[in-house]
Amino acid sequence: MKQNTGRKLLGVLLALVLVIGLVPGMSMTALADEDSTYTITIPFTLNVANSGWNETAGISATGSLADGKELTVTASSDGEYALVNQSDNTQKVSYKLAESGDTNTTFDNATEKTAWEFTELSNTASTQPMGIIVEDYSEKPAGNYTDTVTFT
Repeated sequence: MKQNTGRKLLGVLLALVLVIGLVPGMSMTALADEDSTYTITIPFTLNVANSGWNETAGISATGSLADGKELTVTASSDGEYALVNQSDNTQKVSYKLAESGDTNTTFDNATEKTAWEFTELSNTASTQPMGIIVEDYSEKPAGNYTDTVTFT
């Protein structure tokens, strides 16, 4: 019986390794107005290696902003910030995007962050931290769990 539980957990863990596809996950240059030009870099995927805190490279921006302007990057989720089992869409693993965390950060004590503000830009990348904090999924059935996060 214990061996079956271990396989089940391993199956979920392996399925969650490449769970979130971010659209688009690349650098984009935008011309906001005649005095602001910037490039935003967002991770293409967020890898979930375990429940709790999973760090990413963060969100970065370079360029210039017009005087008095700021750049805000917001995130929204197709699955209401839940990884949905593709074989059984009633099975979900909730998560939060967050600015920081560590090995003691859990889904329940994490502070969600879905907007990142840049007030100054330069040719050197300004990076703001971002990670994903996942609820305990040890009792979930194995499968491919995914969600799409859109950044605007």
